[in-house]
Amino acid sequence: MPVAIVTDTTHYAPPEFVAEQGIHEVSLYVNEGGNAIRESEIVDYEQFYDGDGSFSTALGLTSQPVTLFVRPDGTIMKQTGEIDLAEIRSSVAELLVAPRATGVTG
Repeated sequence: MPVAIVTDTTHYAPPEFVAEQGIHEVSLYVNEGGNAIRESEIVDYEQFYDGDGSFSTALGLTSQPVTLFVRPDGTIMKQTGEIDLAEIRSSVAELLVAPRATGVTG
């Protein structure tokens, strides 16, 4: 069964990795005061989304970015902060190999 990796445009993966892996990007839009803004055009995400820090505080988040690797069944395989290309490659490989190794199919 073919597998596709899709991410929104706010990921932190290096462009060469995105191209190398054939990762599909979906541009997100944010509606703020009746204006639709492409998320990829927002310069300061932290200020835009959580200007006073109340959201991060309420969730107990102490840093950004938060990176999640989610298994095909929707469970979180790994949660971390900022990651480098080697960790991205390793985690994606683990996600793509794990279903085959365990006999899980989609």
